[in-house]
Amino acid sequence: MCISNSDLRTPIIIDNGDYGYESTEGFSQNYCIGSGYLSDYEYTISGQNESASWTPVIAHPGKYKIYARWPGNNKNSHNAVFTIFFNGGKSCDEITLNQQKHGDQWVQLGSVYNFNKGNKNF
Repeated sequence: MCISNSDLRTPIIIDNGDYGYESTEGFSQNYCIGSGYLSDYEYTISGQNESASWTPVIAHPGKYKIYARWPGNNKNSHNAVFTIFFNGGKSCDEITLNQQKHGDQWVQLGSVYNFNKGNKNF
């Protein structure tokens, strides 16, 4: 997951294994040069009810764009659901994407979201 705004010189990137990332037990890890972010990614078998979450630490409150990245594969989910909590946890946006498209690139999720400082109340 990547989060950025016009004031950030370096975007906040949370990769699997980083602080702020959590996944349920059904995920497996894979390493493949040129795939995923930094050549590794986690995946789960289609049809399982698994989930992952990325919680950034926001140093400066404001409006941010959210991006996700997945490896290119025609076996990826055609209806992956992303739920973004924002505005102090008072609001959420649910986005469904076809992960069989746009593999190995950053894809913007939704529009622009207001985040408070810290890593709570998303």
